[in-house]
Amino acid sequence: MTSEERAVKWFEKVPEADDLSFDQRLAICKKTGNTMALVFVVLFSLELILAYVLTDGSFVFTMTDILNSILSRPGRRVTAQGVAVAGILVVAPLLVIPAAATFLARSIVFKQEIKKCLSK
Repeated sequence: MTSEERAVKWFEKVPEADDLSFDQRLAICKKTGNTMALVFVVLFSLELILAYVLTDGSFVFTMTDILNSILSRPGRRVTAQGVAVAGILVVAPLLVIPAAATFLARSIVFKQEIKKCLSK
């Protein structure tokens, strides 16, 4: 999705934003997107660090052992795609909180930026 398409889609159900120019809408979408990315990366990093510290590294070692055991199975043809899918499944539980917080942050930051632009 391009930034123009995102601006159109995100502002479809925001009637009070009719007074904003398209450039202002693009700027709001860009700032909201950057904030969403920052929230996700920070929370995911904190979760990994916390999991490592609280389990003395055994959590991370268990994850890598699972992936290495998939790679070292004799007689099976293991592809990089298979290991990538397994890696996603292993890490998926850690993605729940950052993903939820990201969508929550999107709605909050989006509304704040609209109010800020309208009050100018």
